[in-house]
Order: sequence, then C-alpha cells, then structure tokens
Amino acid sequence: MLIKEQCKRILFGGRNLSQWLAVGIEGEPEQISISLHGLEATLDVTRNCVVAALRPLTFGVGLEASLEELHRAQLSLRFEDSTTKRHLGEVGLMSVNVLTLENRRLALFQRGDYRNRYFSQLHVAARYLAQSYRIGQQRKKHDPYNLKMARPDLESMFLFYTRPRPVVLVTVVYGENSNIFPMDLIGPTETGYFTLALRSTSPAVELIKASRRVALSGVPAAQVAIAYELGKHHKKQSIDWNALRMEMTKSPLLGLPVPRFALDVREMCVDHVYTIESHTLFAAKTMLEYRGTGGPRLFHVPGYFADYCERIGRPLQKAGV
Repeated sequence: MLIKEQCKRILFGGRNLSQWLAVGIEGEPEQISISLHGLEATLDVTRNCVVAALRPLTFGVGLEASLEELHRAQLSLRFEDSTTKRHLGEVGLMSVNVLTLENRRLALFQRGDYRNRYFSQLHVAARYLAQSYRIGQQRKKHDPYNLKMARPDLESMFLFYTRPRPVVLVTVVYGENSNIFPMDLIGPTETGYFTLALRSTSPAVELIKASRRVALSGVPAAQVAIAYELGKHHKKQSIDWNALRMEMTKSPLLGLPVPRFALDVREMCVDHVYTIESHTLFAAKTMLEYRGTGGPRLFHVPGYFADYCERIGRPLQKAGV
C-alpha cells in the first residue's frame, strides 16, 4: 500500500485522484482568496464570483464596467493562499455579456487560458487522463448525473472550487408539485443578488420559474449521505415527502418544508431568470435568513486540494467521518 501511495505522488503529484471530495468545514473557509486582474485596480472577488453555466464554463462577477470596457481589458481570475500568499493558479476571462439587475450589473465571462500552479503541467495531464478513464467507466454504467465538460473548462472549474463551495438543499413548491434537491452552483454577488445555476434540463427549473420562491438549507457535513441521496430528485418534477429519511419542519416566512437538521435557512424571492448556455441562472434576493443547528458544513473541493492542505499542515476533514 505504501508503494502504491508513493507511485501516486510521483505520477500524479498527490495521492488523491478523486475529482471532487465532500469535506466538513466549521465557519467560513478563508484559506483561498480570488482576485480579478486587468481593470484599473485589482478587485477582491472572493465573495463576488459565481458559476453561471458549466458547458461552456461561464463565470459571473458583479461589476459596474460596460461590456465594451470589458472587451478591451485582458482579464483573469487569480487564486491565492491567503495565509502563505502563494499564487496557486489563474483563469483567463473572455467577456460575453452583461446582465442588468435593477441598477447593478452582473458581467458574464467564459473561460480563456488557465494555469494550475498546484502541479506541473505533466501532473495536470496525468491526472486528467486518470479522471477521464474513470468518467468513461461511469458513462458505461449510464450514470445520469455526468455532464461532459471540455478539459480546460473542467480544470478551470477545479481551480474555482479550491475556494470550498457549500452544498445546500433547495426547496421549491408550486401548486401540487414540490421538490428538494442539493446544489452547489450558488453564491452571493455584489449586485445585491444571490445566484443559483441549475442545469436547464432539470424539471425543477420550470418549478422555480413558476413559484419564484425557494428556501436554501445549509447541510451539516454529517448529513452528506442524505444530501447525495436527494441528488436523484434533480430528475423529478415532484417528490413524495413521506419517503424522505429526515425530519422536516416549515420555514417561518414562506412555510416551505426544510430539514430540521439545517445549519441555517435562507428564504429567497427569485426576481430574474436567464438561460446561460447549458444552465438556467436564477437571481434571487434574501427575504429572511436564520440560524439553525451548529457544526461543520458540507463543502465540495477538488481532490488535489485535499492533498495540498495536507502538505501544508492544514488537513481537511472528510464529510460524514
């Protein structure tokens, strides 16, 4: 086993070849910061950068610049260890659109050139080949949850997730139809809007469009198995609430069913809906937010980030352990 682990480190730059890991983190993950370069001043966009679509990979950043100004600039996202100040990677940005959200703007960018500085380019290529083989085996099993991404998009996505991304359970109810399912393509922006990006083929898209009301429940790391089990609801228009393996309660403002174990609940009103390539982007405002239970929260990170954290003496705790 020791020889096998050493071979992984030599061939792949680390022993963890998982694309994604579910980890538990207490509080806000502050280790990795994200900055936008190429405008007059460098901007901290750690809490102002979201994913709007996966195919092709599209980022959203709250900015006041016009589309013409963004076209002229050479923009990039840079990822840095906030403690060591180590530069860990960058993703070039190509501006494609600017959405107007009331009196603010959300700029949309597709991925340009990228550079992962966690590894040598040889290690990046080796890891991608290993991951491609694994994905190919999953597709042979007709796994419905795989969305094929181009390699540069996937590698850029990995970099984006080195800033750990929280998992929430989204509740939506409209008429006789209702659903609850996990999401991590979510986040705040400096537009005043919180965004959710959902694959446009999901039946829940039409449900949210009709309802315009959702509740987002923070997931304890200990409940990772339940969160993943609910992933099958992405293919359903409506669910049987009595079949759920968790105790439910009602959100105080909208009366939506939410897990009693929720770390916190954010009740939201969806004001804007956009089709962005492969995904539907919902821009929502918080109506009420309240705290529930305490403890480590469920986050997603790329597998190699766990190796990095272990090397620098700040190991991550695997969710559910």
